Amino acid sequence: MLSLISLRFDITSPVTKEIGFSGIPLRAAFLDILKNYDRKLSSDTHQGQGVRMYALGIMSHDRHFSTTLRQGIEDSFDITLLNHQNYRDFTKHLILKDDLYIRLYENILPVRRIGVSIMEPQEIMHTWVDAPELQKAERIRIALTFRTPTQLAHSDSNALCLFPMPEKVFPALMKIWQSIDRTTYFFPLGEYREWVKRNIEIPRYTIRTYPLKTGSGMQIVGFIGTVYYTIKDGSIPMSRMTAGLARFAEYSNIGKHRTAGLGMISTDIELM
Repeated sequence: MLSLISLRFDITSPVTKEIGFSGIPLRAAFLDILKNYDRKLSSDTHQGQGVRMYALGIMSHDRHFSTTLRQGIEDSFDITLLNHQNYRDFTKHLILKDDLYIRLYENILPVRRIGVSIMEPQEIMHTWVDAPELQKAERIRIALTFRTPTQLAHSDSNALCLFPMPEKVFPALMKIWQSIDRTTYFFPLGEYREWVKRNIEIPRYTIRTYPLKTGSGMQIVGFIGTVYYTIKDGSIPMSRMTAGLARFAEYSNIGKHRTAGLGMISTDIELM
């Protein structure tokens, strides 16, 4: 059985210092810990072919997504490993390690605790997709709130897409899902994309672009806000799968740099 593992790192800072957007240095810190354990696994995780099999949640921040480390104050961040099988031994190593530290730029922070939760994605998706109330719904309304700046890619160029069009969002989530499981609720990606174009509407949205400044001086432009998608007829398998993918997005993030805390999503689904 496939497993998805979520790690919560509780850390305490020895200094008070603003570090900007925490996602970039947190990703570097995670990959550094992984490299010290297994250099090849670290390389495959971040630079290997195909979909990146992890996602990252950022530390507490202000309205500009900037984090300030505060001396003696505890904070936390999350890493979701989308294929537990590849990281089982690494997870055990982390849990048993007594003196774990992370480096955020030049700052060394001790890890006080690691919380671990393991989920079975196939069972979770089954719960979401095959719920009787979903199958009976005449209309499904999905509200995706993009909590951190999000960048979507155009398939035929390097240009960024700064609006969450259905045909960009849901096929991207399907691609991540199929990297985990190619047997449960499988639809050919091209066929699913065409279905999304024809069957998902956007009646309302509150989206704006946001220039995100990182602590390294780099600027990333993404969008934040909420988009409402509507789908007719919950009895159609692709309709229900879309609702399941919307739930899955809370674990996987979406878009470019989703492994550095961009594209974090909250999902709300209303059945009518």
